[in-house]
This record gives sequence, C-alpha cells and structure tokens, in this order.
Amino acid sequence: MVDSTRPPPATGRRMDGMDGLRGGAALAIMIGHASLLLVGPVGAEAVVGKLTAILLQSLTLFFALSGFLLYGPWVAAIMRGRAAPQIPTYIRNRILRIYPAHTFVLIAAAIIGITVKTTDGPAPIGGHPSQFGHLTDPVTFLANLFLVQGWFPSTIFTGLGVSWSLITEFTFYLVLPFLGLLGVWLARRLPPLVAALLPPLLMLVACSISRYAYSSYVSGSGRSVEELHSGSTWAAVWYRSIAVQGDLIAFGMIAVVLVSAHAAVGDRRTAHTRRAAWAVLLAGLVGILATRGTDWISVATGVTCLGLLVVLRLPHPPRHVGAMVRVLESPLFRLTGEWSYSVYLWHFVVIWFFRLHVDAATYTTLGGWAVSMVMVCVPTLILGALGFRFIEAPAMRRKHSSTPAAEPARPADRP
Repeated sequence: MVDSTRPPPATGRRMDGMDGLRGGAALAIMIGHASLLLVGPVGAEAVVGKLTAILLQSLTLFFALSGFLLYGPWVAAIMRGRAAPQIPTYIRNRILRIYPAHTFVLIAAAIIGITVKTTDGPAPIGGHPSQFGHLTDPVTFLANLFLVQGWFPSTIFTGLGVSWSLITEFTFYLVLPFLGLLGVWLARRLPPLVAALLPPLLMLVACSISRYAYSSYVSGSGRSVEELHSGSTWAAVWYRSIAVQGDLIAFGMIAVVLVSAHAAVGDRRTAHTRRAAWAVLLAGLVGILATRGTDWISVATGVTCLGLLVVLRLPHPPRHVGAMVRVLESPLFRLTGEWSYSVYLWHFVVIWFFRLHVDAATYTTLGGWAVSMVMVCVPTLILGALGFRFIEAPAMRRKHSSTPAAEPARPADRP
C-alpha cells in the first residue's frame, strides 16, 4: 500500500480505493449498456432510462482517473524537484497496458462474429443487428488493430464498438509528456503549485472551448444529436476525440495537483480543502441532475470526479472517508477494478451476443431487467477475470518504472 501523502505513481504500486473506483465504473457502464441495448419493444425503458443515462456517465470517471494517476509523477517532478518520468519507458508501459488485451478481445470477437462491421445502416451504432458480424474487411480490421478507427467517420464505431474511448485515452498518453514538460519548464519561472496547475487548466480551457463549439454546431445543424454523436460523421470523430473529451481528463489532473499540494501541510489546512472538495462534489451531483439529457452532463460528472478524488486521497482522512475507502477495497469492487479493462472490452461483445442469439435476455419488466443484468454481468466478469489473469497481468509484469530512482524516498513517502 502507498502512503496517502505520496503522489500516485505511473506503475507498480496500487493506491487504496482506486481499483474500487474503477470497479464501480466498470459495473455501471456494463449495466448501463445492457439496460440500453436489451430493452424490449414494450419494455421497462421508462423506468430504467433515467438510471441508464447516469450510469453511462461512469466513463468520465475512467478518464478522470487516467489524468489523476498518470499526471501524478509529473506533479512530483514539478512540485518536489524529483526526476521527471522517462518518456520512452512511459510510452512502452502505456502500450503494454492497452494493446495486448485489446488485440486479443478484438480477434476473439471477430472470430465469433460479434464485431461491428459497419456503422452504416438504418440506425446509429448499437441500434441494428445488421451492423454486427465477422470483421472481414482488412482495412477496417487493421484500423481497429492499431486503434486509429476513431479518426475516420466510416470506421469510428467499428470493431468492439466501445473502443473509441481507447483512442481518446491513447491520445492523452501521447499529449501528457508535453504537458508535463511544460509544467517542469514553468516551475523554473513560477511557484511550483502554479506550474503544476497551469497545464491541466490550459487543457481544460481548450477542450471546453472545443466542446462549446461542438455544441453550437449541433444546435445549428438541424440534425439529431444521436446521429451526430454516434453516426458515421465527422462530427462524431470530433466529439469522441480528446479535443472534446480532454476536459474530463483535466479534472483528474487538477485533483492530483490539489492532493499533492496538501501532502505536507497541517491537518487544519487540509480540512479546509476537504470541505471545499465536498462542496465541489455536491455541486457536481446537482449539476448532473440539472444537465441530464444534455451533453454538459459529462462536464458535471467531471466536476463530481474532481471532488471525489480529492476527498478520497487527501492525507489524514476522517473516519467517514476511511469507511468509503474500505467499501471500495471490498472484494467486489477491488477485483472488478483489477479486471475493469478486460470487462470494459468484453461487455459490449457479451451484450450483443445475447441480443442476437438469446431472446430471453431481452427484458420487458423490472424483474426481467434484473435477470438480464445477471445474464450479462456473470459471463462478462468471468471473461474479465480470465483476461486479466492470462493477458493483462503477464503484459504488466513486463512494465518498468518510468521514474528514475535518482534519490531515496523520504521516510514519509515509503510504502
């Protein structure tokens, strides 16, 4: 375990509660997609629809966690004068984290015929069985294999369907060293806290402007939001890219700066920050309710994630925060968090397998919804566990620390 005063490392050590957050997000996304795609023609969509819209926002938590965990070593370099991460090793580690599991699931899904072969058709992705089958087109397959399908309207949602987010994630991996180096350069001229905050703030502002521009374009286009968000359009490429989604990652980056800034201060100042973080968290939750049905619900969720991460990771946690961490460290959330990446890759495949081949998986009542959720969650979690055990874990054992051990850790920083 890592002391709560230490900024999160890029590899090698786990932080209390973080796997649990991933696990909760993975379960929410899986249940949200299953609820959306398995509802019957006269089903219970009116009952679960509101819940589904909120559950699917859990992807924002994945983005925020990436910003929080990966920007941490750069924050240590900026604010504490530690060695900056070694960029080639960092990129190698990120490739090992993303590609092995994605490649395996993509090939397996293509063989069994549960890949998205085209986004052209009578409905956007997720809406029609004719869009699914064996991924036989070599260009589309290679685009998915190398995770560039999201750059083109004709292939953006092909393959595993949900893997568009991996492109946003991997783009962030490539952008992060430039942001980190900017922070290191600024630290020679500005106070360390300001230097660490400026890169994520710049990212937040730039991506928020892009999100607003996209929203304005959608409002004036005369086309449906569903078609532009999820169809074969350049608007979908824009919307799903880091240019729009990057503000959600920036919230996590800001959170780790705030946590690191309070690592060495007294309990009183940390208590003030914790109260402010609770206020941000609650404001974000109110924002989620107020913006439901609009694109800005993602931003409200990002604000909520910022507050939540600061609350959980500030040093000297009070008793109620410790209780939250213990819940997140329970076997259900912790193990699902370890398996979350494979669960995320497999869940859409499992849902569509049931939708195409098992009529009983489609629900029309609340009781049927519960049965359908169990039918989806059990095999997906099993596949996720196997994927972690035999694909992800061996790949991660080949990772190396991207932060040089230039000086010994201070006593308070040691595990």
